[in-house]
Amino acid sequence: MKVTPKARRLIRLLRPLLRRRGKPGAQLQPFLKTGLLHSPRWGWQENIVGYSLSTKNGQLCLTFFVRCKLHRGRLTSKEFIPEGIRIPGLKNLEILTDVVETGGEFQLHTVAPQESLAHEHALGPGILGALLLRNGDTYLLSCAHVLALAGRDSTKEKPGDFIEMPYRPTSDPVSDRVAILEEGFTPLSELREPNSDFALAKLLKDVENSPVFSGTSNTRIIGFSARRRVQDFPDGLALRLFGKSSPKACMVKFSDAVLRTPARGHASVNEWVYRDLVGYEGECRPGDSGAALLEAGDLLAGIHVGGFEGVDFGFFFPTTTLLEQLGMKPA
Repeated sequence: MKVTPKARRLIRLLRPLLRRRGKPGAQLQPFLKTGLLHSPRWGWQENIVGYSLSTKNGQLCLTFFVRCKLHRGRLTSKEFIPEGIRIPGLKNLEILTDVVETGGEFQLHTVAPQESLAHEHALGPGILGALLLRNGDTYLLSCAHVLALAGRDSTKEKPGDFIEMPYRPTSDPVSDRVAILEEGFTPLSELREPNSDFALAKLLKDVENSPVFSGTSNTRIIGFSARRRVQDFPDGLALRLFGKSSPKACMVKFSDAVLRTPARGHASVNEWVYRDLVGYEGECRPGDSGAALLEAGDLLAGIHVGGFEGVDFGFFFPTTTLLEQLGMKPA
């Protein structure tokens, strides 16, 4: 069902409210502080783990991702999220709401018993998203939390660290070294509070490589998507996820998503807030971090970042703008 003109107008008005350093604008705070089940562990949005713009019956809606739904009879008036809300300061325009139960916290999909790639000190692997070229060198593209966050402890990652592929923690690490870490999209000093989740590693000169996706006959990235921002990905757009198993069909569902996840293992950071994400419906699992999402014509649209355990929808960052700024092109 197509999005109505009124819904498109609401999208334009609401987007600035969803981009305030990962926290909501004043007009939305009363609703985002509302929880369906109070929990003492986190501050604002206690039961709400994220929110996004979406559509419902062709109309724009504000989607809340919650850990747990409760029967309305068990909720107080302050805890209940109404079916529609009026936004003060925006001529009291009404927007529908939707509540999606996730069953838990947003998870950065990283750890899985699967041969893949990872930082030399990582606890588990992710996926190589793409091979890219710049100035005659070949680069590996994946998530920063795969290539650069090491063991998520006191280990400090730095440019020049080795990337291993496949990831085999019990093997001789020297034989699996395929690349060296570069600064990537976010300075390494900021990766423990990331506002983006990309990293690059330069392939070592003597490592054989192929741009064709594993397990496919001829699929390869031939270009970058023309969609540069989260709002460029329309509801219902078909994509393919190239994760740790066979390619899977998926479909764009959520735009401008903001999600938070605990920064486990870091004493100075309680949680990470991820923003400017696109959400999609489709199977994704731990170990798929960094996996490429391709749209028709084998164009790279973005790389998978994370999702919720046992729920068939995930989230990705669009990549075109950053890759072009860095002078990258498909291998």
